[in-house]
Amino acid sequence: MRKLTFAVLASVMLTACQKTDTAKSSDALAIKSSDALIISAKHFFINDVVTTQSSLTSLNAEGPRRQQITKTPLWEKAYIKHDEIKGNVVIVPLQYEKPLHFQTSFGNGTTLSMEKQSDLWIYKDVSGKNKAAVRIALPDKVYQNGVVKSFEGYVLEEDWFGNSLNKYLYKDGNISTLKDKVPVSGVNNSANKDIVTCDAIDWYECDYIDQY
Repeated sequence: MRKLTFAVLASVMLTACQKTDTAKSSDALAIKSSDALIISAKHFFINDVVTTQSSLTSLNAEGPRRQQITKTPLWEKAYIKHDEIKGNVVIVPLQYEKPLHFQTSFGNGTTLSMEKQSDLWIYKDVSGKNKAAVRIALPDKVYQNGVVKSFEGYVLEEDWFGNSLNKYLYKDGNISTLKDKVPVSGVNNSANKDIVTCDAIDWYECDYIDQY
């Protein structure tokens, strides 16, 4: 009887060890896959975005002041996130050479840090090609005041050099792509009552104020 009990315990322990080893292997594989995706995104950014595009795109020397402030991707803090529209995305926090802040007409009046509200996103489009975009989150008053848990407000999507790519409105769990010419604030059309002009954003660095 003791031999049988020992055999059963040994079998249970062996099975448990095998499950633990399998779980560890799966975790290790997931980590390697994430690392590989981040490394691939970094190579694309350095070799294509910075090198190739910089020879074709101006550095906005004549553009808004905020776009002339140097920003650096913090690759050591990069992580993977699944986006419902873009799929798996490598998200890289950004560090700005100088403090850059902004306020919006649709927020609660809080001054927000560009460094905390923006990230570099690298992902593949529907054709499998790598894309890079700087995403700037502009929360509205409802989200800032904690009335809702999911992000609500605007997201500006720009290329690395500050050229506008897309503008999105996050509202009631839905995401809408805005056209370049959005309705002005105060319109009476009920269908547009939640759309506030995206040019009602004050960007400033020190005592410099620049309209988007």
